[in-house]
Amino acid sequence: MNLKNTEFKPIPQIKNEIHPRLTQENRKIVWEKDTTQDIIKKINMSDSYPGVKEEFFGITCFLYGVHKESNFRGKPKEIIAKRDGAICVGTIDGAVWISHLKEENRFKLPATYVLKEKLKGVKEQRIPLILE
Repeated sequence: MNLKNTEFKPIPQIKNEIHPRLTQENRKIVWEKDTTQDIIKKINMSDSYPGVKEEFFGITCFLYGVHKESNFRGKPKEIIAKRDGAICVGTIDGAVWISHLKEENRFKLPATYVLKEKLKGVKEQRIPLILE
């Protein structure tokens, strides 16, 4: 191709629409409506950055590291257990473990460290994180 060629016409490119930007509004968990799988999907799609914005006990934070809980059940958004720094939160059809939280303009930390004394009365579960 010669840059001075005035007869050159570029090949038209496929015109795909750009995906809409994901916002916290798109990621927001509606605890009374979203299933366990919906909640896992929302947290996983935001896991590295920025996380899913949520509030527990008046503390606004971002959620990270989610795993489905097989045995425990609780009311939606109720913290029903804790273990190894993670919190177990009830959903409409089960529960999830959330390993880390990050307050705005702070570091990502284990969930129980961020919520500290707010978790008094929540039972510590002594079960391994990885089962054989």
